[in-house]
Amino acid sequence: MTKNDDKEISVNARTEIETEGGMSPLEPAYSIPTLPVRWKGPFFNPSGYASEAINFVLPLADRIKLGIKNQNNLYSEKFVSGLPEKERDTLLKLQSSCSKLTGGIAISHNPANGFSLTSNADYNIGRTMFETDRIPKNWVKVCNKMDEIWVPSQFNRFPWRLTMSAC
Repeated sequence: MTKNDDKEISVNARTEIETEGGMSPLEPAYSIPTLPVRWKGPFFNPSGYASEAINFVLPLADRIKLGIKNQNNLYSEKFVSGLPEKERDTLLKLQSSCSKLTGGIAISHNPANGFSLTSNADYNIGRTMFETDRIPKNWVKVCNKMDEIWVPSQFNRFPWRLTMSAC
C-alpha cells in the first residue's frame, strides 16, 4: 500500500491499480520494442569488447527480438567453454537467430575501424571505446556512415565530437 493525495491505493505490480472506485488499467512505463536488433561484435573471446558486448545483450535476450553475430577473427574455445552454461546457451541461441532477422537496428560493436553497416537494417549504430584525446582520422569515414555512434562516457564523447566536427 502507498499513500497518494491522502487516498490509500494498492498496486498490482503488472497491470492494474486499485482505487476507491475499483480496478483501473495502468499505463505501461515503457513499451516493448518491436524492431529486431542485430548485435555484431566479438562475443567469443576474452577481450574487453567481448565482455562489454555480452553484458549488453544478455539482459536483452528475453525482452526483444535479438540476434548476435560473432564479428571477430579471434575465437577462443576455452573462453566459450568457460562461460556459465546458461550464458553460453543464450549466446549460442542468439547467434543462430541472427540470420533470420531483417530490418530493425544493427549495432556494430568494435573499434571504429571494424564497424560494418548492415545493408538491410533500418538504423546502424556503432559502439566503440577509445580512451584518447583524439580519434584516428581513418575512423572518421566509417563513423560517418553510421546513423549513430555510442561511446561509454562523457570523457569519450569530447574527442569524438571534436574529431568528427573537424573533418
